[in-house]
Amino acid sequence: MLEPILERLYEERGAYAAFSACVSRDGKGIMILGEKASGKSTLSFELSRKHGFSLIGDERCLLSGRHQPYIIGGNRLMVLRNDILEREGFGGERASENKAFIEPSEMGICVESGDVPIAHCFETKLSKNPSLRHYSQRDAALKLAKTLSRGIRGFDSIMLDFDYQVPSLDADELSRKRIGFAKLISRSAQFDEIRGDIEYLTSMIENSLV
Repeated sequence: MLEPILERLYEERGAYAAFSACVSRDGKGIMILGEKASGKSTLSFELSRKHGFSLIGDERCLLSGRHQPYIIGGNRLMVLRNDILEREGFGGERASENKAFIEPSEMGICVESGDVPIAHCFETKLSKNPSLRHYSQRDAALKLAKTLSRGIRGFDSIMLDFDYQVPSLDADELSRKRIGFAKLISRSAQFDEIRGDIEYLTSMIENSLV
């Protein structure tokens, strides 16, 4: 129940939580969106460890801005698969059967300390068949509005003991402002859907900054 309450408090102060991983390089912010198990954390790990990016947040990031959208913070504690950590020679605190929590500093990952303008949004998915799709500004705004609405509307908060969904804490005024912010991002940053293996996804994101 805490999550929708926090989302409401954020939005009343002009900030929006996005279920995404975010990284930066050369003063440009990259949002990595996707469903659970789509490879967001693995991708941000690869970009930060091996391609000179700084981590802003893993799983959830905060956005704000009146005239230009910025990434202003995020969850710094990474959640990575045990096999990835073992391959790279790291440990971590067990988070689930096959994942562990780990601090970026333990892996030599740099963390972004300032606000960074959003330069590009990517919806990613691990796949054996690489593909790229450009979103129109309208479709990007719709996708972003849905992403930004997940927390405050309780989409991901299920009361398992009672088998019902947490009620929405949304309000008309907040919803209008959120949609306006989603449109601002869609006007300011390109939005692409990319599918492929980690190497392909990494190269596409890196090339977007050229």
